[in-house]
Amino acid sequence: MDLSPYPGVDYGIGLPSHVSSASRAFAPACRYRGHPERRRRLLSETVQVMSESRDMQFLKIAVKSGFISPVQAEQVLAGIEQRRELGVQRTPAEIALEKGFLRPEQVETIESALRATLAPEKIAGFQVLERIGRGAVGTVYRAKQLSLDKVVALKVLHSSLTSHPRFVRQFIDEARAAARLNHPHVVQAIDAGEEAGYNYFAMEYVEGSSLRGRLQEKSALPETELLALGHAVAQGLDHAHQNGILHRDLKPDNILLGKDGQIKIADFGLAIPFDEAELLAEEHKRMGSPFYMSPEQAEGKNVEARSDLYSLGATLYHCALGKPPFTGNTLKEILTKQVHQDPVPLREAGAKVSAECEELIMKLLAKDPEARFADAATVVEAFHALRYAQQPAAMRATAGAVSR
Repeated sequence: MDLSPYPGVDYGIGLPSHVSSASRAFAPACRYRGHPERRRRLLSETVQVMSESRDMQFLKIAVKSGFISPVQAEQVLAGIEQRRELGVQRTPAEIALEKGFLRPEQVETIESALRATLAPEKIAGFQVLERIGRGAVGTVYRAKQLSLDKVVALKVLHSSLTSHPRFVRQFIDEARAAARLNHPHVVQAIDAGEEAGYNYFAMEYVEGSSLRGRLQEKSALPETELLALGHAVAQGLDHAHQNGILHRDLKPDNILLGKDGQIKIADFGLAIPFDEAELLAEEHKRMGSPFYMSPEQAEGKNVEARSDLYSLGATLYHCALGKPPFTGNTLKEILTKQVHQDPVPLREAGAKVSAECEELIMKLLAKDPEARFADAATVVEAFHALRYAQQPAAMRATAGAVSR
């Protein structure tokens, strides 16, 4: 949109084309005290400074919510600048209330939405650097732990959920579950708490991408990478299970791949202790990701360690073939397939994997939990044996000599 005579300035309010241009909207202000050109330059500089500020975000939300018109937003900006020239600082909310554009309850609604969209500058002992992800429950920022001058990942519960005890409790439970774990293939918990209305959870920062991102770049992984991935994640799962934690939401999005080759399980948002699994209500037992959840989870039955193993199998199937075992146009269709339909064997579906690799993954995907591997430790052993068997003879001999 051309905001001449202020080229390059973006209000960020989404003004439609039929609204008067900035030159007309600010014309009264440009005639207000002083030389018109000087006034015009000051207005331009003000808008440029404010374009990414909290004030502009406030007005953007107010306009999008239908509380004020774009023309009124321009008048609020002009009012702010008029007060500033008189040495008085006023916020958009104060000007809009003064002019009768907004009511107090509308200001509170906008402020609540604003808190949900803007990154806090600092929480507890953490300085927020940038947003790196946003989900249904929280936003994740790259932040610096000031006491140690260390970069961390800081997950903050959406402000719209802080008044709901169930979401706050689930958020705290995630932090506590992660805090019970200390393993090279699990993201390390660092700190958690609440400050100034923000519920936060600090964890190890993994520079790289998620497995989901990797699959978007490269639809299927070669077998060597596939086996290394399965081996690492199985080790992380085994550690979680040994400490009495079920993940319940293992999928490509929740597996992080570091630039230095790290493979780590993340997001324990649905994790629960083993002894609480049977206490979940049926609808809570079904929580998870449809493409990767086990048949028993899809049916709302009790979940156990082997339910996580099924999710590992579904994830590896996706990595081998470039798509999950079951797809569909509706949630019901996908869940029905998870419960009643056997996945097409990988090699038959066109995956370029060995028969041994296919057998391992398909066993993880058995409908009956009893037909899967007994536990994650057994899966670790299976991956180790297959990776060892696929090494060249010279490397196996060297490995054997070292182990002896």
